[in-house]
Amino acid sequence: MDERIQSKILVVDDDSVVNMVARDLLRELGFGAENVFEAYDGEEGLKLARRLDFALIISDWKMPVMDGIGLLTAIRAEEKTKSVPFLMITTDNDRLRVSEAVRAGATGFLPKPFTPHDFSEKIRVIFKDNEDVSKIDWGRFSRRVRQV
Repeated sequence: MDERIQSKILVVDDDSVVNMVARDLLRELGFGAENVFEAYDGEEGLKLARRLDFALIISDWKMPVMDGIGLLTAIRAEEKTKSVPFLMITTDNDRLRVSEAVRAGATGFLPKPFTPHDFSEKIRVIFKDNEDVSKIDWGRFSRRVRQV
């Protein structure tokens, strides 16, 4: 029996390093490599979200072509994706930005740089009622402090 988490997650960030780190952390948490998808701008992310069924979308705010708030607004406007949890990540963590993201429908907000613990805690909160994600050993990230 495969113990990997089968829920699909989309990571959208124009910084390939952030995409790689988020992908690696999700894999460490137990998400199957085949279920973590990447996009490098909001338009590309929206196309993937329309095509596949994601359990979570993680997106940067500042990106070319379509930014994170544009992606979030488009995700919330479509019947297929309007209830998908959306975690906004950004270096700009002032209160106005957080408020704007929440008003637009963000499920959570994670400022950069973040630690593996910060990242895993946001995922834990978002998936608290998801039976597939109950397989995660959350404690193993509590001691990691490397910032991304």
